[in-house]
Amino acid sequence: MKAGRLDWIDALKGISILLVVYYHVVRSSYSIPFELNIYDRTIFDSLNYFIVFKLVPLRMPLFFLISGFLTSRAIINKTWGETFHSKIGIYIYIFLLWAVIQNLVFKAIGNEIPLNTAPNALYANDIVQFFSLVFEGRSTLWYLYALVIYFSITKLLRNGKWLVLVFAFLINTYSIIENPQFPYRNMTFCYIFFVVGVFWGNYLFAKVQNIKNITHIKLIILSFLILALGAYGIRYRLFESVIAVYIVTFIVLKLSQLGLQFKSIRYVGVNTLPVYIIHPMLVELCSAFFIPWIITFKVTNYWNHLFYSLSIPIVLVSLCVVLSLVIWKITNVSLGRLLYNYSFK
Repeated sequence: MKAGRLDWIDALKGISILLVVYYHVVRSSYSIPFELNIYDRTIFDSLNYFIVFKLVPLRMPLFFLISGFLTSRAIINKTWGETFHSKIGIYIYIFLLWAVIQNLVFKAIGNEIPLNTAPNALYANDIVQFFSLVFEGRSTLWYLYALVIYFSITKLLRNGKWLVLVFAFLINTYSIIENPQFPYRNMTFCYIFFVVGVFWGNYLFAKVQNIKNITHIKLIILSFLILALGAYGIRYRLFESVIAVYIVTFIVLKLSQLGLQFKSIRYVGVNTLPVYIIHPMLVELCSAFFIPWIITFKVTNYWNHLFYSLSIPIVLVSLCVVLSLVIWKITNVSLGRLLYNYSFK
């Protein structure tokens, strides 16, 4: 696959991180008036939750598939030393550094309405609990924690890619059957997508580009029929994720071929790291100040609640993404570059 044809891959990565931010916004800041029974539930409120939970099969699997694809060369061709300094070591460093930063910022914010009840280093009350949760990977930054493990296992077994695939399938099945706690549910479920991205991503993405349109249409119709079986209790999470990833990949690819350039989304996709590590703190700021300020306006009309449900998620996602990139641009200079990499190179 030629390098010049990766624009739509960056667009897919941008969509993935936007869905991550959207998920965090809906599950925390946006929900406050409804959780406190200050606002009435609306059709758009239900729609936001519907989208958030229905896109679970897409969000992180797509993210890890692309991550595996974009880092396959480091895993397959580079030495352990090169891989550690360019990938693994940086992930460990950023994970630990920003876990501390996020926790300190959360304490400074003093948000009294944490709606996320899962154990998370972000909300740790003391240093012992904090380091215990960080060591276990129970952090908003669990994606980086998972990448360290994924990289290490995949590189160690890189000469036996089918063995890695079988192992990934087995732990994916474990995730579906046992449904472990956060973040292990996502980590065990998504590894298979990372593995496929590493070893077969180049082939699969090229294949998607070369399939005839009529074949795509047939596959999408079949996919929707399979997804429709979920309404009758017949569902398999791995199939749902594969189908969701395929459909979104096809749509983005075709729109790209029709001339849609996704410039802003691609820019976000190229710079997912600062958005990923900074936006949780901005979501908490919105929970502590922005949403409570909106609530003070004594909005009691159902149509105003409807407008809130429709507009606030869009506003908060845009705000968190843009501010994350602005903060990154301002701080990523001189010694500030140590916030994002332990090397100035």
